[in-house]
Amino acid sequence: MTERFYTTSTAFLEALAEAGVQYIFANLGSDHPGLIEALAQARADGSDKDLPRLIVCPHEMVALSAAHAAALVSRSPQAVIVHVDAGTQNMGGAISNALRGRAPVLVFAGAAPYTMENELPGGRNEFIHWIQDVHDQRGIMRGYVKYDNEIRYGSNIKQLVHRALQIARSEPAGPVYLVGPREIMEEAVEPYDGHPEEYEPVAPGALTDVNEAVVPGAAGAAAVAAVASPVSAVRCADRLPARRRLTLAARSLYSGWRSFRSARTGVAMKIDE
Repeated sequence: MTERFYTTSTAFLEALAEAGVQYIFANLGSDHPGLIEALAQARADGSDKDLPRLIVCPHEMVALSAAHAAALVSRSPQAVIVHVDAGTQNMGGAISNALRGRAPVLVFAGAAPYTMENELPGGRNEFIHWIQDVHDQRGIMRGYVKYDNEIRYGSNIKQLVHRALQIARSEPAGPVYLVGPREIMEEAVEPYDGHPEEYEPVAPGALTDVNEAVVPGAAGAAAVAAVASPVSAVRCADRLPARRRLTLAARSLYSGWRSFRSARTGVAMKIDE
């Protein structure tokens, strides 16, 4: 990408590629000329092969559902681009599916331009930009994403994208949501390195090898039970005082624990296969 045409949108696309995003499923609108121009320029200078592939979808729910499936099959995050508040709402139940299905997907939506007298490229130029300027666009998604934020500067968009995708990929994985007004996405910026290597997914912090672990009390035992295999948890239970085995079993019912003998007898829990 030549520096002459390097914008926030270019940096956004590069950041997605750096994070392993292969596809962008999009239903484009009037807030996306910066992204369209960046993709067109990349195709013109031959650098489009280094960016995620754009797949235009007929509806936003289709776009997010396709991204959900692609993320699960590829085991890598995917991206969705939708149009302001209307496109965000059109995703409908697909965002609930992505959250419950633990799909690492980044959803980007444009936001209504905020300038109106040609102060910046991309300012308001039609009546719809006033109507679509809702009070809290991010609030539409807040109950269904792990993270939401607004892009305010082109100079740090890569860090913002990498942080969002770090959260999306960290288990339990899930969708994240970014918004950006048209002026910001068309802002000319200098090319820079976003250091994606600094944003690896966060590894689970709980103990997994309970055979060698010293579990500090019943609370620790319950935490281990939530992540350990049933057999390992039973071995852990054998090391606990009898009165604490009851707590360990009761907090592990959802993992397949069906019965346990009286803690008073000191008999370890048994697993119903």
